[in-house]
Amino acid sequence: MHPAVTAARRALLADRRPLVREELLALTEVEGEQLHALLELASDVRDHYCGARAYVEVIYNAKKGGCSEDCHFCSQSARFATDVAPEPLKTVDEFVAAARAALERGAGEFCIVVAVRGPSQALLTRVAEAVRAIKATMPLEVAVSLGILSEAHLAVLAAAGVDKVNHNLESSRSFFPSGCTTHTYDERWETCRRVK
Repeated sequence: MHPAVTAARRALLADRRPLVREELLALTEVEGEQLHALLELASDVRDHYCGARAYVEVIYNAKKGGCSEDCHFCSQSARFATDVAPEPLKTVDEFVAAARAALERGAGEFCIVVAVRGPSQALLTRVAEAVRAIKATMPLEVAVSLGILSEAHLAVLAAAGVDKVNHNLESSRSFFPSGCTTHTYDERWETCRRVK
């Protein structure tokens, strides 16, 4: 077994401590036949800390296409020709029906995703109303992915009962301008900081 994998196994499973930067860098050197040992370690760590069960999250695209941003990797941007047919924001009843279908399929979490820079007041109000309706009638965790969020947005979402906010940085700060020019890494980072 590769020495970096052996050291990581000892740290993560025997010593029960996170890996330090040097240990993580050493794992990037694992290649070829040794990759299997690294994948096995990942599986063992997941089983050790989380068990062998899967947790199902259903992602609900509540408004499709027409996003004003130019994220070069996203098919929902209005700035690129794609096969995504725009659809308006769903109704509260449609949110609830989708959440019920997710629960019936075994989901424990329902994530409301909207392709926008950040929520308008109307969108935020609709999402908050839908979250309250879902939480009142179903044992689901509810997550949202609504773009760049302010403190005021987060207060509304928390009051509605949102359990999680998904928000991706997509890349490093230095590479970010190559993938998007309509908002910055720092704007997204600030949303992560606010959510935390």
